[in-house]
Amino acid sequence: MLGELVARKDGLDKKIAYNIIFGIIFSFVLFSFLSLMKTINMYGDMDVAVKALNGRYVLNIWNDSLISATGFNTYLSFGLIMLPICFMSFKELRYGKIMKVLCIFAFMVSLYGVITLANRTGFVLILVSLISVSLLVGKVTYFKIIKWFFGILFVGLLNFLYENNMSIKYFLLQYPLFSRFNEMNMGSDPRFETWKEALRGLFINPTGGRKTSLSLNYAHNMWLDVGYDVGILSFCLLCLVTFLALLTLRNFVKSSQPVLLKALIVGLYTAMFLTFMVEPIFQGWFTYFTIFCFVFGLTHGLNFNSRVSRGNNIHKNSDSNYKMTAS
Repeated sequence: MLGELVARKDGLDKKIAYNIIFGIIFSFVLFSFLSLMKTINMYGDMDVAVKALNGRYVLNIWNDSLISATGFNTYLSFGLIMLPICFMSFKELRYGKIMKVLCIFAFMVSLYGVITLANRTGFVLILVSLISVSLLVGKVTYFKIIKWFFGILFVGLLNFLYENNMSIKYFLLQYPLFSRFNEMNMGSDPRFETWKEALRGLFINPTGGRKTSLSLNYAHNMWLDVGYDVGILSFCLLCLVTFLALLTLRNFVKSSQPVLLKALIVGLYTAMFLTFMVEPIFQGWFTYFTIFCFVFGLTHGLNFNSRVSRGNNIHKNSDSNYKMTAS
């Protein structure tokens, strides 16, 4: 509701919407950067920190509480979606060049965090955000198809070199991130089996209460975790909210909003939904879900403004045509 009220008070230049969106993204990136620097400064190196903390953890900048690598990805996610945004025009913004530099910095900081913590989900998010923003924002042109074709060829070439050139493979495996990719196939991730167990548990234990036996502590999926905790009714209500959010996003993409604003909103939705799919959001990441609700309301409010503006234009045109006919 708050997001919708903010959007309805925004002007035609969408200044408030831009400020809020960039504020959310940059604040998350700044928090993650300072927390990561605090951890490295305290232990001297991330490898030492992993051994000292008995796992891939980061120290919270505000206190000494530990943030797991998977949980830390929620803070990095908003910076990782900046890659496709960096290739877009910022001319419609008052300080477009400065904002573009900040977006590039946000992406680089988030990428550094992903590599340092060997977070595979972060790399998946970069790829998915590139695809979603490219497909949903702007028109599909022959040039865009050709770019994707050569992009796929390039990825295939890199994979071929990695599999057939042992010197390249040995060099990359020295880094924890590539070592984790090599050790575990993404398809054999234990979260997939846990999802199946949690889904079956919805029908065996429809009232929830964590009665279902899972391979992991949580289902690592926002919707299934809700069903696991409080039952199938809450699971269905959350699915309904998700459907409404996706419907709002669809209407927003089809509207006449600025391309940059569309890309930012699509990127945020991509980051949040991908994170919802693989992380137990309601086990401590309430701020992240609150931001999702705010962005949902903001998008709905922008859609409302677009409908009102379109209706006013139609009314003005009809009045103008009537006057011309009458004269």
